Amino acid sequence: MPTLDDLRARLEADGYAVLERVFTVDEARDLAEDLCTALDGESAARGVRRAGGHVYAARNLGLLWPRLREVSSRVESRAFLREIVGASTRLVRALYFDKPPHGRWSLPWHRDTNVAVSGANAEGLRASVRAGVAHVQASEGVLARMLSIRVHLDDATRTNGALWVRPGSHAVATDSDAERVIEAEAGSILLMRPLLLHRSKESMDPTRRRRVIHLEYTADDRPAPNLSWADVYPT
Repeated sequence: MPTLDDLRARLEADGYAVLERVFTVDEARDLAEDLCTALDGESAARGVRRAGGHVYAARNLGLLWPRLREVSSRVESRAFLREIVGASTRLVRALYFDKPPHGRWSLPWHRDTNVAVSGANAEGLRASVRAGVAHVQASEGVLARMLSIRVHLDDATRTNGALWVRPGSHAVATDSDAERVIEAEAGSILLMRPLLLHRSKESMDPTRRRRVIHLEYTADDRPAPNLSWADVYPT
């Protein structure tokens, strides 16, 4: 397990770091099965996306899956979140992604710049509504203080759609175009700055899935003046 100083150094230099065995392989498998069962009964209107009858993405996990609190609690206890992000760290968005064995979807190089906000306060802004939740593009300052964490429910390899990153690209001054694949075992977590350039290639493995839970944390009270963060959990 890296020390807090190690994590801070890696996040500052590269924009990401990996913590291994935060969950056991058996725990990751159990979470994956339970989550997939919960999502199978949900609709597109509630944030679940399907292709060929297979769920490959979902929003609003706090509304769809009761065990999200269990996962986020474990992550928060192991990832030095309050020391890295701030004492008032809170979860502000939770997503799910899958690369099914025969799935061919991919994502180009991008940064995660949209955040979920309160719909009532987003009226009149350039907000896009996704599964009933308003999203706006956050400022660079807000994004630089956020931390995304991806919980690997399956092994992620270069053949089944593991994430690729450009180390250091979260820093404005960087001009590096070096690429690195983030291969990780089931149960490990990836800490990543939202401004880090990353992409996801097609899965070339017809036998393996690549399921991840994507969590976004911040210590900021608001995503922008006069805006509030969207509620992750039902009230």
